Amino acid sequence: MTTFFHFSDFHILPEKGMVREEGNPCNKIEKIIQLAEDTGVKPAFSIITGDISQNGSTSGYKIAQEYISQIESLGGPVLPVMGNVDNRTRFRENLLREKNSGETPCYYSKTIDGVRVMVLDSQNPGKETGALLGEQLNWLEKELSVDVEPTIIALHHPPFKLHLPNGGTHLVFDPENMERFQKIVKNSNVVAVLCGHLHQSLISMSEGVYYIVGCAALSELFIGMKEYRTYDSSGFTQYTLHEDQITVRPVIYTEGRPLIKTRSI
Repeated sequence: MTTFFHFSDFHILPEKGMVREEGNPCNKIEKIIQLAEDTGVKPAFSIITGDISQNGSTSGYKIAQEYISQIESLGGPVLPVMGNVDNRTRFRENLLREKNSGETPCYYSKTIDGVRVMVLDSQNPGKETGALLGEQLNWLEKELSVDVEPTIIALHHPPFKLHLPNGGTHLVFDPENMERFQKIVKNSNVVAVLCGHLHQSLISMSEGVYYIVGCAALSELFIGMKEYRTYDSSGFTQYTLHEDQITVRPVIYTEGRPLIKTRSI
């Protein structure tokens, strides 16, 4: 049995005291780390599914390092994932401790406590939709051809079509790229695909694989019939993996869940 934490969408500004529409990102991160500590759970590892430093600022990553150290003190290593607002070069230098790696996608794999975690980079420069560029899909297919430990995949953009109550759909991934990704994972030992980006807690299942969008630290997004609504709500997600069963527990913090803004679809 393995328990781990999933954080997402920190959107850390260049200075700790800075505030945006959704409030002070650092205050919110500190609150959810406290919530994680209050669970009394010692995770085997934690994942942060992207959008860590707003605009990829170096100072934002320096602040992120402080929070990553605090999360590591709860138990296990922290595995960071590239988001669409992150900067690949500074992400590598500050969070992966790699030098001179340029703008190539940041993907890697680690096995911890009997679980293989495969981190992918869905940033698609210049486009709103995510994609797995370069050799990532070839690498993923090759790695998954070896049936070893149960596997968790982590990336920022959700690689599935979200069906809305009004019959519409919401898609944030390149369709052709998404189709190949889903074909690769459906016949593998992938238990779940963890994502961020949508700022909401969401679970979908396709071809025997769970696609799970984790709570965001910054805010909560509701995709309605005709509009997007952003609420002042923060959270993280706790998982327990036992054999072929995964249990998902969103942990949410809000003071009244006030509406921050509304935007038409």
